[in-house]
Amino acid sequence: MMHGYRYRSLFWPVVLIGVGVIWLLANLNVIPAGGLWILARFWPLLLVWIGLDILLGHRSALWGAGIGIVAVGVAVLLAVGGPSWGWESGGISRELYVERFSEPKGQATSAEIFLDLSNAPTTLKQTEEPGTLIDATIAHRGQVHFTVSGDVRRRVEMAYTGSGGGWSGNWGWEGGDERWDISLGGGIPIDLELDLSSGWTRGDLTGLDLQSLTVRASSGSVELQLPSGSDRPYPVKWEASSGAARVDVADEADLEMEIRMRSGSYTLHMGRNVDAVVTVNGSSGRFTLDVPDGAALQVDVRDSSSGSVKMPGDMVEVRRGHDDEGLWQTPGFDQAHHKVRVVVARMSSGSIVIE
Repeated sequence: MMHGYRYRSLFWPVVLIGVGVIWLLANLNVIPAGGLWILARFWPLLLVWIGLDILLGHRSALWGAGIGIVAVGVAVLLAVGGPSWGWESGGISRELYVERFSEPKGQATSAEIFLDLSNAPTTLKQTEEPGTLIDATIAHRGQVHFTVSGDVRRRVEMAYTGSGGGWSGNWGWEGGDERWDISLGGGIPIDLELDLSSGWTRGDLTGLDLQSLTVRASSGSVELQLPSGSDRPYPVKWEASSGAARVDVADEADLEMEIRMRSGSYTLHMGRNVDAVVTVNGSSGRFTLDVPDGAALQVDVRDSSSGSVKMPGDMVEVRRGHDDEGLWQTPGFDQAHHKVRVVVARMSSGSIVIE
């Protein structure tokens, strides 16, 4: 009885060798950086080659090798020839543009500022010019949309998009020369909204009259310093998918924070004499709260599921629930003038550490 022989396909070995060769040529500047962006845009072709290998590669080892060679050849052709043919590289131009966007305060008595940032490194700080609402210097390879509306109540929107509507990421192929430096004006109440992608963001907001802060972060690294605020609590809403975040709250701040995190790590450092209510909703990851020695602290764990909660040893149990659920507070909490309250609304897994 004859049995057909099933050949081992050589498709993947050839493709892996081809990827190594392409990457080497890119490092040697034989393939321009824009060519790699074109390959990223044409990634669905990989599914076509895999399908052909499944259909034909088992017939002969040469079939798999041939499909792999053709796939690598097409990839090299796209990477080398695409930029010279004028194709958009994933919506991102190879040319680096440096633009400055500035807006005075004018008659504004308050402002809303919305910043939709790219993957480039970003710094936020207070401007040194008293009459300026926002001053930004952006080095980029796409398009920055800057709009201003309103008079007394000013709204500023700054958003980054690719010029061709394609995928606009930053995998470090452009030499790391893209950068966002943004200065914001103090002296008037500001509602600030940040959409962060990946990369890293560093912000010193301590000089701002922050009325509210909304942050949506997908990945990357974020470090923010928050101000003490005005005579009333200001809300902070933070949604994090992954990555790492560190937030430092200034002394004598008064704020209400709502933190929703899926994974990654989030570290919140409280200054002295802070009044705060911090509500945490988490799927996984690690949330760390660092409070000064002697701070009045209350921890209300409502749903810890399979996660863990670690607290200082001097916490007094007020109410005990299931597993780690319950209410704890430091001695003398009820009589303290400044209080930090932590509400663990939900933590599916991961850990909460209070130091």
